[in-house]
This record gives sequence, structure tokens and C-alpha cells, in this order.
Amino acid sequence: MDNYVWLIIFLPLFLVLWEEYIRGQREKQKKILHFIKQKRLGGRIIMSESISKFIGKDCIITTMNATITGVLESVDGNWLNIRRASKGSEAEIVNVDYVSQIREYPRNKNGKKKLIAG
Repeated sequence: MDNYVWLIIFLPLFLVLWEEYIRGQREKQKKILHFIKQKRLGGRIIMSESISKFIGKDCIITTMNATITGVLESVDGNWLNIRRASKGSEAEIVNVDYVSQIREYPRNKNGKKKLIAG
């Protein structure tokens, strides 16, 4: 009987907290999209020029919802063309507006890829 009491008390509390978490995530994405829309024209040119130095290098590209690793092949206008080695040389195209970070894949002194934590 005690298990049912705990379930009745804590299940609604858990559901309310979970809903607040989801609402916070949605608000965060809305703010990011609003920022992207405001800075679309001015930031796009600067971003494309900055990204061009990573062409041909093995990179880690962080977007709003995902992290992509692969060789950056080209920057065409507002799009990045990425060749993913882990997926059997599949190509992937990513919109520059959604990219938050690009960095070269870290390597150790022997030239091998380092393991990346989180």
C-alpha cells in the first residue's frame, strides 16, 4: 500500500518538472532561432570566411541539436558540405545558420585522433 502512496505523490510532481524542462528547451531553441533571424545577413558573410580555413581538415562541427565529425569539403553560400568517414563516406550538408562551433579534430603527437569526452 505504501508504494501506491509514493506513486500518487511523486508521479504528478515528476510530470510537472518534466514539462518545465521540455518548455525550457523549447524556449531556448526559440531564442536561438530569433537570434539567427536577426543576424542572418551580416553574420553569414563573416561566418563563411571564417569557416573556409577549415576546408580539407577533419573537424568537429557543433550545431543546435547535434555534433558532426568529418572532413569539411566546401562552403557553398550558406551550406557546409561534410564527408563523414564513420558513415561509409556519406556526404552531409549543414546550414551555416545552425552551426555554433567548429574545431579541428584533436590529434596526439603521433598524428592519431584523440578520444573526445562529451
